[in-house]
Amino acid sequence: MPLDLLRVLGIVAIVAGHVWDNLFTREAIFTWHVPLFFFLTGYLWTTTRSLGTEVRKRSRTLLVPYVCWLVLISVPYVGLSVFRDSKQPAPLIGDILWGGAELGRPYSAFWFVTALFFAAVLLRSMQRLPRWTPWALSIVGLVVCYTYSSAVAALPLSLGVAVPATLFVLAGVSFRSVREHIRRPAVLGAAALLVSGVLIISGLSGPMDMKQADFGTPALSVIVAAAISAGLILVAEHAIRWKGRVADWTTRLAAAGFMVVLTHAVVLWLLRTPPTGSWVDFGAALLLPWAAALTLALTSLSRYLLGVDRRRKKRLALGGL
Repeated sequence: MPLDLLRVLGIVAIVAGHVWDNLFTREAIFTWHVPLFFFLTGYLWTTTRSLGTEVRKRSRTLLVPYVCWLVLISVPYVGLSVFRDSKQPAPLIGDILWGGAELGRPYSAFWFVTALFFAAVLLRSMQRLPRWTPWALSIVGLVVCYTYSSAVAALPLSLGVAVPATLFVLAGVSFRSVREHIRRPAVLGAAALLVSGVLIISGLSGPMDMKQADFGTPALSVIVAAAISAGLILVAEHAIRWKGRVADWTTRLAAAGFMVVLTHAVVLWLLRTPPTGSWVDFGAALLLPWAAALTLALTSLSRYLLGVDRRRKKRLALGGL
């Protein structure tokens, strides 16, 4: 349940980052909100899964909702762009299929899905190689991003970003291996968050924009992002002891949250939210998709649009609803 709460927090931060595009949100959010999900992927990593199983699982939970929402959003979007804005359909459809950094509203967070998919599959494909191999490859990818970020960001489906992003998955795997040996998790977690905050506020650690293959201050921003992710896990696992309805709702929100990641930018596009939006824009972009997702979770469409199996009514009743 603490990890579910962190997923909810990360989703809220992603929406906020797309509503308010300013220096404050970039410094306060961009360093950790996306890396957190890669780190959690590593924290929950299993060593026994085969490459084929990994591809199937990630396809079901990531790519299937990606494709479904890409089609559902693109039909009206392309139609309106052609008839209202006189855009040519072929280049527009080409950009949509290319994905990655080419996609803005209403697809703002779609790049993240393919980057996470390829990062997980890439790491799984190297699990039989020497342990230093994925670290070396991801570090090389990071160096390339620092040198040629625009070229890396231009690759289709965020393939280039997936390579250095594997660092956060590896950091999560490594952190899980030492987690049980940490005797004062709350103290260490709070210290990690405090030190990271000081480095960010002082300007020593610059914000990241992984969509554009911008990993901030060389090495330091990546370390700070991993430290924040680890700190959040330590604090949450120590402090969160929710049970009953609260725990059940947190799990439900986390399970439905992937649809919010994919669709919140549609709301911002429909509202024509400027680069710096309002609290009304934030509330609409957050609450409307989440309410729709919670409803769809009760239907057979859940596996296609949310990437999770349908939530049975019996389970809801046991949750006290």
